[in-house]
Amino acid sequence: MQHPLPVAPYSYQTGNVVTLLSDRVMIPITCDHCQQQTDVSLGRLKQQTIFCRHCHQARQFSSLELRLMRMLLAQEGYHFAL
Repeated sequence: MQHPLPVAPYSYQTGNVVTLLSDRVMIPITCDHCQQQTDVSLGRLKQQTIFCRHCHQARQFSSLELRLMRMLLAQEGYHFAL
């Protein structure tokens, strides 16, 4: 004779969800010169030169700014793809 084994109720495990961002993801950056927003890809930010499409000003995006942005995005569950 077979007897079923008691089964514990399933408990859902809550965990962290991580989203990987590719280099093609566009991030809005506000121009220091004209105060207009320009969408810049993460790949362009890694190259550290961004151009405003409104006033055509060029600006250097420092490695410190990139690290800070990565840290803030990581706190929200977004990570850069390598």
